[in-house]
Formats: sequence, structure tokens, C-alpha cells
Amino acid sequence: LYPQIMKEVRRALCNASADDSKLLLLSAVGSVFCSGLDYSYLIGRLSNDRRKESTRIAEAIRDFVKAFIQFKKPIVVAINGPALGLGASILPLCDIVWASEKAWFQTPYATIRLTPAGCSSYTFPQILGVA
Repeated sequence: LYPQIMKEVRRALCNASADDSKLLLLSAVGSVFCSGLDYSYLIGRLSNDRRKESTRIAEAIRDFVKAFIQFKKPIVVAINGPALGLGASILPLCDIVWASEKAWFQTPYATIRLTPAGCSSYTFPQILGVA
């Protein structure tokens, strides 16, 4: 995920909220549901104006997550493979998550020394319990 992709997903959510559908089905084409944030893209963008670019990226993530939180129709997610980082963190914001036998989940935030994204520091303990 990078800001343009997050913007496209937000636009799709906005369009779906305005049509006469009863729910939104979110899935992926291919063998990976979501590989999370594209850190190589994001770090590459920081070389110019670090503060401005960091703010833009943070706002893109915030707006992406907010779009899921504010979406009024049920969101059903079909996961066909790995869901990493932000791709896994948004799942508790959805109403139904169906995972194939090829699906697996990883949130490597502590490993790469980042704070959890997508409200997962709140939603994961609510769903999974406290470790």
C-alpha cells in the first residue's frame, strides 16, 4: 500500500456508500491479499522534504483507516493469501472476514520498530484478548 492505492480504496468505499448495494465485498486478485505498507516507496519519498512527506503519508493512512470506520454498509472481506501489516490491521474494522486455507496474517510492527497501524492496538486486544 502507498498513498495512491489508499486513495483509490477510499474512492471505491465512497462510491459503494452512494450506490444501492447492500454490502461491500473486499478481496484481492492473485495470491496475496495485502502486503501492507510499501516502506521502500515511502522511504524513497522521504528524501526530499521529510516533514512534509511524513505528514502526507500519515494523513493518507489516517484517511484510509477512517474510510473503513465510517463506512455504513457491512464490509465482507475474502482473504486468499497473506495479509500483512496494515492489510491485517484493517480486518477488525470489517464486519465479516473469510479466510481461505492459504491465508495467513502478520503484523510486524514491533519487529520493524513501528507503532501499530489501523487501530490495531485497540481492535486486536478487543478481539484476541490481551497477551
